[in-house]
Amino acid sequence: MALPEPLDGTGATELAIPDIVRLARAGEIRIPEFQRSFVWDASDVRKLFDSIYRGFPIGTILLWRHPAEGGVVHLGPIELDVPKSGRALWVVDGQQRIISLVGSLMDSETRIDERFEVYFDLASKAFVNERQAQVNPRAIPVREALGSRQVANWTRRHADDLELDDFDTADSLVGVLRDYRIPAYIVATNDQALLREIFDRVNSAGKAISRAQIFHALFASGTNEGSPASVASALEKTGFGRLDDGRILQSLLAVRGGNVQRDIHDEFEPVEDPAEWFDVTESALRRAIEFLQGQGITHLLLMPNTLPIPVLAAFFHVHPSPNAWIRRLLARWLWRGWVNGFGTESGQTPIMRRAISTINPRRLHQDQAPDAYDALKRLLQHVSDHVPTEMKISPLRSDKATGRVVQLALADQVPRNLSGEKIDIVDLFNSSGAAALTELVRGHRSLAGARAFWPSSSPLPTGDEDPRILRSHVISAEVATALQARKIPRFLEVREEDVRQLVTRFVTARIEAGAPTRPPLENLIVADPDDDASNGA
Repeated sequence: MALPEPLDGTGATELAIPDIVRLARAGEIRIPEFQRSFVWDASDVRKLFDSIYRGFPIGTILLWRHPAEGGVVHLGPIELDVPKSGRALWVVDGQQRIISLVGSLMDSETRIDERFEVYFDLASKAFVNERQAQVNPRAIPVREALGSRQVANWTRRHADDLELDDFDTADSLVGVLRDYRIPAYIVATNDQALLREIFDRVNSAGKAISRAQIFHALFASGTNEGSPASVASALEKTGFGRLDDGRILQSLLAVRGGNVQRDIHDEFEPVEDPAEWFDVTESALRRAIEFLQGQGITHLLLMPNTLPIPVLAAFFHVHPSPNAWIRRLLARWLWRGWVNGFGTESGQTPIMRRAISTINPRRLHQDQAPDAYDALKRLLQHVSDHVPTEMKISPLRSDKATGRVVQLALADQVPRNLSGEKIDIVDLFNSSGAAALTELVRGHRSLAGARAFWPSSSPLPTGDEDPRILRSHVISAEVATALQARKIPRFLEVREEDVRQLVTRFVTARIEAGAPTRPPLENLIVADPDDDASNGA
């Protein structure tokens, strides 16, 4: 069965009502297992058909193209046994409308739900319920009006009860149901940020399920909605790794503002929905992860420490779209903090509390937060721009800050495999974890000069490989020559120094020692009074 365009991209289309019914029966339309099921009552369903018959708009449906397994699936109270689909359409927004149409119009040997027993009174041209239809022989079930042949059969069987005009009215009902087009937007991407933005713009009013419930069901199934686990599961799909539940809770408190040391158990008022705030936190953390990835920190295991995560969540919640200069100042704070410490307080929690209060000082009063530049100016006052002249890179511990800075510097060289292809560092960490950094020569695991992102599935280097590949692993011509001659002590001595210098250059470039902390250029532009006067003339 042909699916609606766009087939391979994201964009707008239209769905005919008969197509929706056929796609649902074929298993090409799926609805996530929300905690709240189909909630419309019979009057809601009848009003939907009345809107369609009168040509009123019923809103846009938002669909996500994604594979789906076969088996028994549920569309509200409708149970279907369907095959596997590689290009199913998951309903992000429009659940109530689609279930109402499918349940009311689908041929079924058994009664599905009394809410779907919708009839059209040919005399009054109104949609009525089953009880009214039982005493009105001129009321046709809408499921009998989805095609010309079906309605012809029904009118033939009930001809003795019908008036002459009823035949034309029944035909017009068929035409309306066949020709009505429902606007739909199909998202053919795994970009959750895009899907969320589209949802926010097209989400219809009324009894719609919450945004948090929908995105939990789509991206974090198997975990409790509105929990650190649901956020961690959703963000894990970015490839960044799984965030610690504690950091997620700290991030939630950070985006709400104020002192992050308060008790989470007393955080929410009875009228608040915690799931919505976990969803907001997830969005802020997603922007923070995108920022980190832009800095070359492509995986959680490459972060020298994770203290900045709640701080970044607060920042990107208050300032979701900072300009390039603000991002540069934020990166400067990040690297200076990782190398020299984020503050002089005793312990991480006081440092984090002070940093978050700088960005988002009052609980649930984001409007009182300073602008992005003022917040960063204050943050930068607590970090030193000192560049260590002698960085001690060995003994190398991949779970320590210095060890991760070494790994970041090595990853920045864009290491390649023996075929000359770029090594996927993210995939390497996801598959190997802390063991992603291999030994170039055996027995020297503690030395930075002996470690590299060399593929563990490949033979160890001999020094005879393509020089470009070797250079991507910080193996110079001199180091390669020592390796060829099996002069391992010389190899380790020279490469250790090469890696140390690499790390020093890497850190120096990011700390930007002595660089001025100035506002963005647009903040410095002052309009010429004469220009204003002339423009007003």
